[in-house]
Amino acid sequence: MPIINRGGHEAVPAQDMCALFGEILGLTPEVTANYPERSQKRVEADNKRRMAITNPCKVHWRDGLGEMAEAHRAREMSGAG
Repeated sequence: MPIINRGGHEAVPAQDMCALFGEILGLTPEVTANYPERSQKRVEADNKRRMAITNPCKVHWRDGLGEMAEAHRAREMSGAG
């Protein structure tokens, strides 16, 4: 059974997602990574299979992460978190 990544149309490195969360939260994330010898230096989803079997994305990744951050913030503010 194949594994299909849930990534969007753009292959976005985890470092870029962390930077966006920091921007949304008003923080400066410090991303530290230790890379074993001969490993990938950037981690991003391979979206080729997903794009071959699904419809186009309706929400840009930046907007989706922003909406998720706002939903978590609202949940925390309501005391439901």
